[in-house]
Amino acid sequence: MQDMQQKLQDNLYVVPYHYLDLALEEYKWVYSIEYLTRLNNVVSLLEADDGALILDAGCGDGRLCFELRKMGYRVVGVDFSERAIGFAKVLNPDVEFFLQDLAELDLSYQFDAVVLMETLEHIIPEKIPVVLERLVCHLKLGGRLIITVPSQLLPLNPKHYQHFSPEKLEAILSPLVTVKQILGYTEKNTYYYVFKYMRKAATVLFPVGKKLSGFYRYLTWLRSYYECKVAIGDPYRSLGLIAVCEKE
Repeated sequence: MQDMQQKLQDNLYVVPYHYLDLALEEYKWVYSIEYLTRLNNVVSLLEADDGALILDAGCGDGRLCFELRKMGYRVVGVDFSERAIGFAKVLNPDVEFFLQDLAELDLSYQFDAVVLMETLEHIIPEKIPVVLERLVCHLKLGGRLIITVPSQLLPLNPKHYQHFSPEKLEAILSPLVTVKQILGYTEKNTYYYVFKYMRKAATVLFPVGKKLSGFYRYLTWLRSYYECKVAIGDPYRSLGLIAVCEKE
């Protein structure tokens, strides 16, 4: 039975909203900069060999699975939401998906890497140790576990049970895996505020700007500016955290 936070998240899956950048130019160039950059950073942090088997735990509508398959990885997705899994299957016909509670995860696979992207905050805190134990049981020795979560700098979202500090995240993970590093994503530095202003200008100008010579060069620069100056930074000054862990 779903509780309030889970129902709020499940109700978002009226459409597979993580794919909007593939259909709408405004999302591709402006609105989805942070999310698409985070996807790329997560994939790069896996450091997995070609053809590695990767579990996307809490896969939602399967967008990370979509990106991993483009990179040549073998992918399995798991989520509790029947709606989300329905979208994921349609959009990723060559990926195997399972409808399971992560606290009861039971798959006949051992994975080279596991990703828990923007999922831990949706899990009842008392169940987190069990969820992590199940994930680590499905991870090969030496395999990587990548986890992204919102930081305590953000107000608590009604869909979430908690947000995390670097210390809290490490304390949750360290009994089961070796935490190699905790990075921040979307650092709230001076560049962040410049990016917000320049992105707002792009949003306002987009309907007419896309018809003008040079506008897409500006949008390309804007994305590069975010990637270089804001995307990865000090975890104590960032809006989200990325934990890079290994099973040893």
